[in-house]
Amino acid sequence: DELLLGARVTQWSPAAGRTVRRSGLGNSGGIYLVNVRRAATGNVQYGVSKDFVLSVGDELYFTGDISGFSDFCEKHALEIIAAEGVTCDTAPSYHDARNDVGTTLESITQGDAAVLLQAFNLLSDQIAGREPVESGLKPTRVIIAGEASSEEDRAELIAIDCPDRSGLLMDITQTLFQHGLKMRTSEAQVIDERSLSVWRCEAIDPSTVPDREEVWSALSELLHLSKEVAVTRKSGIRVVRATVPRSSDLI
Repeated sequence: DELLLGARVTQWSPAAGRTVRRSGLGNSGGIYLVNVRRAATGNVQYGVSKDFVLSVGDELYFTGDISGFSDFCEKHALEIIAAEGVTCDTAPSYHDARNDVGTTLESITQGDAAVLLQAFNLLSDQIAGREPVESGLKPTRVIIAGEASSEEDRAELIAIDCPDRSGLLMDITQTLFQHGLKMRTSEAQVIDERSLSVWRCEAIDPSTVPDREEVWSALSELLHLSKEVAVTRKSGIRVVRATVPRSSDLI
């Protein structure tokens, strides 16, 4: 394995906000960009394309002529970092921790705020096609993170990964509204029969803070019924849910 050279995109770097092609970092004087670790998500993008957009804080991994790497970084306003054994075939892995977020209520109520935000941003990047989406069976996930620019302006960030079905996004919107949240913006994409969506919401009543446990539980109940609802809707059957009391003759 070939050892990579690491550098971070600084806020004053001309590469920030530009594609690899426009930044000139893809192939410059024998130094080649091969991998990028996203600052927002911690996810590693392998085999970076020329149209990949770089962001402030992204960690870039290069291979090639190391003799001019210091000058190269100075020219592009990159901060040299330790690669810590990262090679072309291996890179720091944060996959397991992020994929656990949202599968249980405890992962939301006891989760680190930075990890929750990383998980939300990862799903947003996957919807936009900036990050790959794993194939195969996966558990339903409801991620709730917070974002506040001030005490008065707080956004609830909600990301959902679940089986797709007809009417799903409308049901999610109604559930959020019922729990005191109105949508600012949303993004959604269906990939391999799974619905990926992110919702940036705010409280309908600014003086109240929606209960995250209640929101997570309501969404989780809705989404875990997705498979059953999808089947019944396709067959034209109407479903009515009811609770059987202890005094019922059905028992």
